[in-house]
Amino acid sequence: MLLVGAAGTMRTAQVRRYRERDCEEEREGVMPRRFLPRVPEVRRPPELRVHDFDEVAVPYTIDQARQEAARCLRCRRAPCTLACPLGTRADVYVPLIAEGRLDEAAAVLAENDPMPAICARVCHRPCEAVCLAGKVDAPVAIRALKHFLVEATEGHGSGIAGPPAVGRCGEPVAVIGAGPSGLVAARTLADLGRPVTVFDALPEAGGLLRWGIPAYRLPHHVTAAAIEQARAAGVVFRLGVRLGRDVTVEELFAAGYRAVLLAIGAHRCRSLGVPGGDLPRVIAGLDLLRDVAAGSAPPIAGRVVVVGGGDAAIDAARSARRLGASTVTLVYRRSRTEMPARPAEVAEAEEEGIAFRFLAAPDAIEEGVDGVRVVQFQSMRLEPNQSGGRPLPVPIPGACWELPADVVVAAVGQEPDLDGALPGVPVATRDGMLDIDAESFGTSIPGVFACGDAAGGRANVTDAAALGRRAAQAIHDYVKRVTSPATVRFEQCLYENAAGS
Repeated sequence: MLLVGAAGTMRTAQVRRYRERDCEEEREGVMPRRFLPRVPEVRRPPELRVHDFDEVAVPYTIDQARQEAARCLRCRRAPCTLACPLGTRADVYVPLIAEGRLDEAAAVLAENDPMPAICARVCHRPCEAVCLAGKVDAPVAIRALKHFLVEATEGHGSGIAGPPAVGRCGEPVAVIGAGPSGLVAARTLADLGRPVTVFDALPEAGGLLRWGIPAYRLPHHVTAAAIEQARAAGVVFRLGVRLGRDVTVEELFAAGYRAVLLAIGAHRCRSLGVPGGDLPRVIAGLDLLRDVAAGSAPPIAGRVVVVGGGDAAIDAARSARRLGASTVTLVYRRSRTEMPARPAEVAEAEEEGIAFRFLAAPDAIEEGVDGVRVVQFQSMRLEPNQSGGRPLPVPIPGACWELPADVVVAAVGQEPDLDGALPGVPVATRDGMLDIDAESFGTSIPGVFACGDAAGGRANVTDAAALGRRAAQAIHDYVKRVTSPATVRFEQCLYENAAGS
């Protein structure tokens, strides 16, 4: 591949250095890093895991982790770190794992990752996508190494303990939503010494971490541990409190909060929009996942058809399989290449017996005696998108077919429920999202900020965490600026707390 421009020149120079280093290793009788085989990531056997919701991923052993970490090329300008939304220093902690210096590696990881045990399981791996080891073989298994590290240094997946809480000083902030963005924003504000209260409508904090990601991918105790760490840092949680029903933005300001962060996520499922889409046994994907997370999902018998191609669709299909479905078929309107779901999750679903049908969209759902009887599908073909992006699915005239079903799961995307979550809040929106300033995270209402999926986030945990951290810093700076008389008191109090600790 021809590399051009400054980045290409830099990468060419890096590759040259790797080759020179490999030559030195070969002269010394050591196998060059570029020839070390990737250590396969371990998964529980599919014939066992389909019967429960226990975690699928099995951490490396210490020997496996050191062997895999030894594949790191130790780049000078590490693309893995540059690609990480959180700026996690994989280029530092991975070589430390290779040397067996696990406590030092854990300390480096904790510097930038506010919830390492969670990211070790559900991060979308942008670091591995740009790992230069992947140019000659497979990329270094950075996420699997992080999983090993948090387990080896803390145990039980509880993550890496943060700094001890300091006394709360200054003007308080309210955070609406206890999902990844809100949770990280609250933790960041608390670490900055600011009083912060998180309000969430659900009975347990965590947002989609707790209610939207199945336990076989993210065990509930891992999320609970991150929330307890936030509490230990000084974050106060008020659960079962819905904005607009139990408290309003005006009441929060009247109670003394100087800023409000809206981190309400995207919890409303899009409908299929076809005849029969409202039948009793047509279930929204996120509703199914919430019931599974709450332990209230009933057993599913018979044939299940899942419509969608994202991570939620894969999670719904795999959950239905665990709930007892005899067959599960996932149908997506584009090809496998265009699926937004992560390839590793798709591969695991196939191992568990999930069938896939591509280039088809539902046209109607026919009702049977107890609900669904059959789903009619329209075959599609892909045409170039004149606006860029993924190819557009276009119906093929006359190409229709049917798929018998007892249950249909609609997992065709989620969107913010701004009307339901923010009744009476006159905040500006754009394309169904909260309209915010990209730098300050401010909305059209002074003192009200927003971040995460409801404000145009990328719908993955790592990006949500990064946005929450940036929003927290922006809010912290804003509150200091608008309450300048209190700034000296705030800084003095923080100094006294630090001196007395």
